[in-house]
Amino acid sequence: MNCMVDLETYATSADAVVMTIGAIIFTNNGKEVASFYRRITEDSCISIGLRKDPETVKFWNGQPIESRFEIETPVDRVCIIDAIAEFSQFWKDNNCKYFWCLGANFDEPIMALIYQRLNLEKPWMFYNVRCVRTLYSLAGVTTKELGTADHHALADCRRQIGGLVLSYKRLKINN
Repeated sequence: MNCMVDLETYATSADAVVMTIGAIIFTNNGKEVASFYRRITEDSCISIGLRKDPETVKFWNGQPIESRFEIETPVDRVCIIDAIAEFSQFWKDNNCKYFWCLGANFDEPIMALIYQRLNLEKPWMFYNVRCVRTLYSLAGVTTKELGTADHHALADCRRQIGGLVLSYKRLKINN
């Protein structure tokens, strides 16, 4: 089973404060099976050594209020430890194998560092990490074709899965 993961963060480095985690379990043909979404408390990220980057904070301050809502609202936030424990259970409950993300140098390294900082074992294997950005490039899919990123982790997961399916079609990959 496949899992598309998207994070909204206050930095672009592996030690970024994570404000939301979104994940969608999907079949090879893009059918959504299950979803996961958590808003994270900033303090819990900082307590494990994650950081905010002033340039990324400036980026967020320039975004429309609709885009900022999910990272700024205090409603329904959980500490990073609980969110990661719940994500691990979500992964296991859905028999996931592949960790998909937009940019192999962003979402997965951040999640991997968080697991390391919490002294937890990642539920995915390093060799099962997949990058949709690479797939888009191979298939000639542009992000413009997929619409604007919402900066909502679940909506962005859905958009990325749509791009994955389009890439498979263009590359004539049968699933």
